[in-house]
Amino acid sequence: MNQYSKSKQYHPTDQGREISLTKLWNVGLKHRFLIIFVTILTTLGAYYYSIVASKIYISEVLMVFDSDNGNGTNNLSNKSVLSSFISIGSGSGSARTEGALAKLRTFPFLKEYIDDENLKPILFADQWDIKENKWLDKEPSDLDSVEFLKSMINSWVHASNAANVTSLTITWKDPSDLDAMANIANSLVKRINLNAKKMEINKANKRIKFLKDELGKTDIVNFQKVLYKMIESQFAKIMIANTNENFIFDVIDPATVPRFPTNQKTQAFIFLGFLSGLFIGLFIAIMVDARLREQV
Repeated sequence: MNQYSKSKQYHPTDQGREISLTKLWNVGLKHRFLIIFVTILTTLGAYYYSIVASKIYISEVLMVFDSDNGNGTNNLSNKSVLSSFISIGSGSGSARTEGALAKLRTFPFLKEYIDDENLKPILFADQWDIKENKWLDKEPSDLDSVEFLKSMINSWVHASNAANVTSLTITWKDPSDLDAMANIANSLVKRINLNAKKMEINKANKRIKFLKDELGKTDIVNFQKVLYKMIESQFAKIMIANTNENFIFDVIDPATVPRFPTNQKTQAFIFLGFLSGLFIGLFIAIMVDARLREQV
């Protein structure tokens, strides 16, 4: 008896669903040309959008922290006072990596880089007259050029890696010069290394000056020996810095010219346009059919 009642209870619902699906099929069949027209229209619209939409290109440099620079000086003496002095300013690989990458967000660093590389005509190619070699209107300000370049730069240290593998990318919407993207990415890494090298040499020179001043103030032989070794270690740092081009980062995969935009997925756009057209066309067909039934 219970089985019969359950069957009787669920049967009308199933029957109602059958009727609804049948009606939906009939409506779709009746207005099939309308649905086909809407589907074709949205599919073509999606295809057109995939062509005219802004294209985003990405060029990436993969690099690793150079853990060797500056470490050779630690073997010059086993004295704790000397070792502690040498370690000043060195820090862990992760800290030095983050510190070097932080330069990419600073105005002085990027302004100097833009000026040295003459990047304004490349960054603002639509405002630059190549034939006349001059600006069409007003030259973009330093602030505008720095902010524009800064918006293109992204850098991060890959998670959970002992070697501090790091990526630097240049992301450019509708770039004027694809070759320039790879050049900017690679030259920025060189600039970071050069900047870090200069800073290390300047620090070492300041320490040498300080140590020499202290050397002239003491007559204690043992302390003079320690100071001489400290000075020696700073000269070693300068020598290592001058002979090491990749002072912070070793490039393991340089940036290359991007061939395709990252957001140009024509097939996906067409498929989404087709599906959207089917649903929109069916919805319009249902509305039209309901309006026609009301008029009868």
